[in-house]
Order: sequence, then C-alpha cells, then structure tokens
Amino acid sequence: METAAEGIIVYDESGCIETFNRSACELFGREYVVGVQIQDLFEEQSATHDALFPNCMLTSEDDHPLEVSPEDGMCRAHPIELSARRNGGSSFCAEVAISRCVRNGLVLFTMLVRDLSQRKILESRLNQARKMESVGNLAAGIAHEINTPIQFIGDNLLFLQNAFTDLEALFDAYDSFLQTETSSDTVASNLQQIRQRIESADIPFLKEELPTAIQQSIDGIERVAGIVRAMKEFSSPTADCKALVDLNRSIRNAIKVSQNHYQDVAEIETYLDATLNDVHCNAIQINQCILNLLANACEALQHDDLVHLGKITVRTERTEETARVMVNDNGPGIPESILDRIFEPFFTTKEVGQGMGQGLAFVYSVIVDQHGGQIRVSPTPAGGTSVCLELPLSAPSL
Repeated sequence: METAAEGIIVYDESGCIETFNRSACELFGREYVVGVQIQDLFEEQSATHDALFPNCMLTSEDDHPLEVSPEDGMCRAHPIELSARRNGGSSFCAEVAISRCVRNGLVLFTMLVRDLSQRKILESRLNQARKMESVGNLAAGIAHEINTPIQFIGDNLLFLQNAFTDLEALFDAYDSFLQTETSSDTVASNLQQIRQRIESADIPFLKEELPTAIQQSIDGIERVAGIVRAMKEFSSPTADCKALVDLNRSIRNAIKVSQNHYQDVAEIETYLDATLNDVHCNAIQINQCILNLLANACEALQHDDLVHLGKITVRTERTEETARVMVNDNGPGIPESILDRIFEPFFTTKEVGQGMGQGLAFVYSVIVDQHGGQIRVSPTPAGGTSVCLELPLSAPSL
C-alpha cells in the first residue's frame, strides 16, 4: 500500500478513516488523517455521500452501478469523478474507485484515488485545439459563402456605376436643352444630341436591367447579413452556459453556417417540430454537436464517383420528457464491426492527418455526460446512418 502510485484509503461505514497510504497523503497534502471523516476530504455535493458509501443493493440501472461478488459479498463501484479538497482549501478533480466488503461483521470501504488535474488540463487543451480546428473550417466556409454574394454585389455596383456615367451624359444634354434659346435650329440640334445620348445609354436595356441589379444586390446583402447573424448567434459568448435554447433555430443556424461544406455534396431537408419547446442546455455545445453530425454526414457522402447529390435529413421531435434531434444520411453507413467504438476518443476511420477522432466523442460527452441525455447511432432501412440525440426538456439534476 505504501508504494502504490494511487492513493489508498480504508474507512468504516461511519466514514472514519482507518488507513491512509503515502500517495494519499501527497494527493491531499496531509501528513496524518487516521480518525478523520472521509467526507472532510471531498466537496459537499448532492451525490457525494452516495458515492462514498456505495450500497450493494444498487443495480446496474442505478446512478452508481456496482459489481457484486457473491462469493465474499464484496462489491465494487465503477470509478467516478469527485471534487476533492487539499489541505489549505484548494480543490482538485479526483477519480475514485470504491469497494465495499464485510469482515467479521464490520463494513469497510476501500478507496483508490487518482488526481486528474493534469488529465483535465490536457483535455482542456485538446478541446481548445478541436475548437480552433472547427473555427478554422467554419471561417473558411463562411468566407467562401460570403465571397459569392459579395462578388455579384460588386459586379452589380460596377454596372450601376457605368450606367450612371451614361445617364449623366444624358442628364447634361437635358440641362443644355433647357438652358438654350428656343430657336428651331438650336432645338433641333439639342434634340439630336439627346437622341444620341439615349441611344448611347441604351435606355430600354437600363430600364430592364437596373431593377434586377438593384434587387440582386439587396438579396446579396441580406444573404451576407443572414450568414453573419447566424454565426453571431451560433458562437455568442453569452450562450456559453446552460439556458433555455430554441433547438430549431440552432439547427437552422448550423445549416446556414456550414452551407459551404455540404452544398456540393448533399441536399439537406429539415422537418422541425413547431411544438418543440425551448430546451435547457448549453447553446454553444449543442451547436457544435449539430455541426459535428452534419460534418460526419457530409463526409460519409463524399466519394470520387459522386454523380448525384446525397441526402441529409434533420428532424426534431418532442416527447413528454425529451427533445429529439435526428440526423440521417443515405451514405454507405457505419460498419457493424466498429459501431461500438465510434464514441471512443481518437478513434477515426480517416487517413492519418485527416481527423482527430474527437467529433463523436465530443458529442457523447456533451449529450450524455453534461446534459444527462442519450445518443443512439443505427443503420437506416434504406442504407446510411441515423443519429438520434435526446435531451431532457427540463434541467437535469446531475
């Protein structure tokens, strides 16, 4: 015990610590804690007591499933994360695995403790790298999407500028006509000049094309403004916390900002439930989840012999207690042999350097771990893949 890398603590059913190895002393910054209550080493939270004192009557369907050995009555709780206290008041994230046994009628708990501080720092850096990768891809796509309307707005403005130059000469001819004497020779000369200017300006053509150019420019400006608004809502810092979120609006924004990634690969159809109420969630995280699912669907539909556009269907649905988001594609589907590995961090079927393997792992972490929801991936009857996210309509108590 004294040479073990993990902290090892043994305590009784009242919480009184009986043994405390050297690694545990270093983790908690204490020299001697025998006789101290185990609860004093952890932050007070709603689930802390149940985690520290696992009950063998729990089943695999409970919050803290146990593995029970019928031979000796020992039961082991699955490792969980708790906020632990160091001596001096600072806290750290600890992974604890607790086993419960009975010896001579005395209930004892053995805890293995591991400091996750460095792992959390690495995870944070990895998440930041993933976010930067997503931001880079989005920025490139949005720049492309904005560039197209900006180009035809510029072309229309150049056309309007040239048209105004011709019209300006015509206006000058009108002014000259109004300011000259009304002798027959002068009038005839000015009228001839006006006719030449009208012919040079091609007035019938301008009457037909000017309204179109102006309307196209207005549509282009609205398109750019829509993309900018969607991106602003999509990545608003004020949304980086749990609040009531319009899922349908988030999906529309995600489709708009990712248009460059799918427009040459797939058509997207949406069937959004108008009765779906606002959902209590983290808007930025959910937006990123939807983006990841759309990106995966697009990648599944990309292949060298692409002749017809693929199809991606996004649906929302309200049940009594949950909101569902379903993303289906008609691609080749996920091989059954890897179906149970797709949520593993760093697992990817892409070539080296083409993917981090964090997309679905991030989705799972957000939906299941942080929002208390569920995620299911399954093949569709017509071929392809169906991903279903379920989020509680109300704030879950995790």
